[in-house]
Amino acid sequence: YYLNALKIAEELGDKIGMSNSCNHIGALYFMQKNIIEAKRYLLKSLKISKEINEKYTLMYSYFSLSECEMKVGNWEGAYEYHQLYSQMKDSIFNEESSKQIAEMQTKYETEKKELEIENLNKDSAIKETEIKKQNLQKIAFASGFALMLILAFVIFRGYKQKHKANEIISAQKTEVEKQKELVDDKNKSLETAYKHI
Repeated sequence: YYLNALKIAEELGDKIGMSNSCNHIGALYFMQKNIIEAKRYLLKSLKISKEINEKYTLMYSYFSLSECEMKVGNWEGAYEYHQLYSQMKDSIFNEESSKQIAEMQTKYETEKKELEIENLNKDSAIKETEIKKQNLQKIAFASGFALMLILAFVIFRGYKQKHKANEIISAQKTEVEKQKELVDDKNKSLETAYKHI
């Protein structure tokens, strides 16, 4: 099945599929203790993986080739492949760590900005509330002042009307007194005229 998968990947030009299939075929030959065929496919996978810079497949190929070299007693070759495997593993780990750190940094920055926005919104809401409160105070002051002016106007108008009414009453009183005097004078003249008769 892996050979069929390799053939299909080669027809499609799918290099990732080719390198993975070669790795799996090499692993199967290794389990069958056919080290020569295992190395052939693993080296083929290694070559393709280097071309496309597929690090996970490279790491697996280096590890499998190290196992093959150990199996045949080539300790120097096994050590070299194991070193390459370790370097690739560290490289992948560092990349993943860097990616995680970058993601965490991005998340931190995003959360920090969200917090800043939230604080700005709170400050804005507080300022808006303050402005509303100040506006209400201004309206209340203006309304109170307007009511005081209206009340002062009403009191002043009432005072003027009362003053005018007092003047009219005073004038009428004076007129009544004059007429009373006239009536008294006429009564006296009549009394005097009756006395003479």
